[in-house]
Amino acid sequence: DKAIADFTAALQLKPDAFAFEERAFAYEQAGRSDLAFADYEKVLQLDPNLAAVWYHEGVYYENVGTYQMPRTAFREAIRSFPDYADAYVESGYSSSRLHDRDGAISSFDAAIQINTESANAFAARGVFRLGEQQYDSAIADLTKAIALAPKTKRHSYARAIAYEDTKRYSNAIEDFTRVLKLDPSDDLAWQRRGMTYRRLKDYPRALADFTELIKLTQSDDAYNDRARTYAMTGQ
Repeated sequence: DKAIADFTAALQLKPDAFAFEERAFAYEQAGRSDLAFADYEKVLQLDPNLAAVWYHEGVYYENVGTYQMPRTAFREAIRSFPDYADAYVESGYSSSRLHDRDGAISSFDAAIQINTESANAFAARGVFRLGEQQYDSAIADLTKAIALAPKTKRHSYARAIAYEDTKRYSNAIEDFTRVLKLDPSDDLAWQRRGMTYRRLKDYPRALADFTELIKLTQSDDAYNDRARTYAMTGQ
C-alpha cells in the first residue's frame, strides 16, 4: 500500500511509463488485478514496446477468460522482445484454446529453441501432445521437463496420465508415487494411483490408496472406489 501511494504521488507530479508499470506490479502483488490492468494500458499508451507489460496484460486476459486477446498480447510481447520464451509458451496455450494446432506447436517449438533449459516449455509442448494423443512424443517432452524441474509435480502427473493411456501402468504408478512424495495431500494422485493398482489387480495397495483418499476428502467417490475394490476381492 505504501508503494502504491508513492507511485501514485509520483504520477501526480509527472505521468511516467516507469511509474505506471511499477504501480501495476504493486497492484498485482496486492491482488488488485483490475487496477493493475488499467495501469498496464496506460504504460502501453506511453510506450508500446515494453514486452513484460504486454506479457502481464496477456496473463490478465487469460485470467478473465478471454481467448483471442491473450494471444494478441503475447504476440505483441514477442514483437517487442523476439527471444521472450515464456511469451511463446503462453501464446501457444492461447493458440491451443483457439483450436489453432499449428500455431500452438510452432509457439512451443520456438520457446524450446530459444531456451533449451525451459522445463515450462517442454511441459507445455508435452501436455499439448498428450491432448493430441501423440503419447511417445508427449512422454519424451515431459521426461525432459521432469529432469529440468524434478520438484514440479504437475510434470510427473501429466506423464503418469500418458503412461495410463498407453497401459504402461507400472510407469504410471511410479509417477503418481513421485507426485505424492512431493505433495501427500494431492487427492487426485491418490485416486489415480489407486485405480491403477486396481487395474493391475493389486487390490491391497488399491484399498490402501482409497483409504488415504477417504481420510483426505471424505468424498462419495472415494468411498465408492473403495467399495468397488472390496467387491472385486469378494468382500
